Amino acid sequence: MELIRKTVLHVETTYVDGGKEA
Repeated sequence: MELIRKTVLHVETTYVDGGKEA
């Protein structure tokens, strides 16, 4: 459960950062 939560957080963070850069 913890691993999945961290993975989702990482994906969301990457998506947000990518949107800001783009």
